[in-house]
Amino acid sequence: MSTPALSALDAIADELKQSDQILFALDYDGTLAPIAPQPELAAFPSPARQVVEWLSQLPGVHVAIVSGRALEDVKARVALPLIYAGNHGLELEGPDFAYRHPQALERTPELTEAILAINHDISGLAGVRLENKGLTASVHFRNAAPEAAQAVASILKRHRPSGFRLHAGKKVIELRPDVDWHKGAAVCWIMDNCFHHTRAFAMGDDLTDEDMYISLPEQITVCVAEHRATHARYRVNDVDEALELLRFCGGVIAAHRGAGQGQRPR
Repeated sequence: MSTPALSALDAIADELKQSDQILFALDYDGTLAPIAPQPELAAFPSPARQVVEWLSQLPGVHVAIVSGRALEDVKARVALPLIYAGNHGLELEGPDFAYRHPQALERTPELTEAILAINHDISGLAGVRLENKGLTASVHFRNAAPEAAQAVASILKRHRPSGFRLHAGKKVIELRPDVDWHKGAAVCWIMDNCFHHTRAFAMGDDLTDEDMYISLPEQITVCVAEHRATHARYRVNDVDEALELLRFCGGVIAAHRGAGQGQRPR
């Protein structure tokens, strides 16, 4: 069972002090930015931007935004010189590296063909929309009637191409290449290839973030959800508490490394 993070700040602080390098792997929607009725409306709030930028400038700290969004989409929204993992880690980019999962790239023609068929079949479902993310696709029904969920699932099952699988999220079903890769694998890749002796702090709100928690059992993992089962060691209830926790972590790191409070955001 996960522990409320804001009731375990001393334990989290002790863990942060044990490593010279810390990678903050943070989801975007529902973690740094509130969930919006439509994906394109999920703006990066100024307080969260200030905290993330401040964290990234602390000694020995690296920040990765690990999102289900397409890489270019999340980069444009955050607009900070960080590490980015888009499409649930299928595409990675940092200051001196770029990676696209080769099998996912090979399967884009099949995905493009499926998207055409899916778009045709969902056209009569009010409030349902398809998001083409290049290597993956998502069908959102947050603004649709409750019965639309079953119709969307049936359409996606009918048009799912070989080599792809379906993933259910919060009012969304995603079509992803059936490869042994996910957010957890992406964070591990970043840790193995970019840094040494790194402690990870992974935080997200959706079921896709569970892969991070499972892949990082000894690290600091935080689920942003008030009520649901999770593999994360810690939990916060919402975006506001997530930001409060990040501020606390930054303050601990700054004080421990003699960086002072500097430009600590309020």
